[in-house]
Amino acid sequence: MLIRRDHTLGTEEAKRRVDKVAADLGTRFNLTSRWEGDNLRFTGSGANGRIAVTDDNVEIQIRLGLTLMMLEGAIKLAIENSIDEYITE
Repeated sequence: MLIRRDHTLGTEEAKRRVDKVAADLGTRFNLTSRWEGDNLRFTGSGANGRIAVTDDNVEIQIRLGLTLMMLEGAIKLAIENSIDEYITE
């Protein structure tokens, strides 16, 4: 699943806000995350992926395991809502 949002925050502010997204999603889906440059890598039981941050967009790529595939729509909506709350101005 791929989700992309444009922003006007610049890389550093977007990364600060992505930390909030990661905390929100980490609580909801039991994910752990770590920064690798401008990419936040996350893993959890049944899901893994990354959030790439640039000066003008945020791109979330997530791979769901078989057990979570049935909930893909709800998971995508939760991610979109979190990104829209913290990133989109």
